[in-house]
Amino acid sequence: MPKRRKFKAILQPGGYVYLIQNSTNRKVKIGCTRKSPSHRLRQLQTGSSEKLQLLHQIACDVVACEYFEARLHQIFGHTRGIGEWFSLSVDAINWLQGIRSVDELY
Repeated sequence: MPKRRKFKAILQPGGYVYLIQNSTNRKVKIGCTRKSPSHRLRQLQTGSSEKLQLLHQIACDVVACEYFEARLHQIFGHTRGIGEWFSLSVDAINWLQGIRSVDELY
């Protein structure tokens, strides 16, 4: 009988949950990426005529990032605009910027 793998053994490192803000309309994208958030910012900036800025990033394994992103979308669903862009209050942004680990939301 094969040994059971521990959950941590199958996690893939190298993911990030990020907050990117549109400097004109102040909407915030809550996203997840396997590459660096600065790389994702450059990708989004290419398709945007508005200046975007990276507000915050949280490193995590890929599985946790996908869950964490979905959980944040759920928490802030009432402020959701188009796609993954949210109209967050200053208090909500400050709260999110205080999160240093996905474990803080479990």
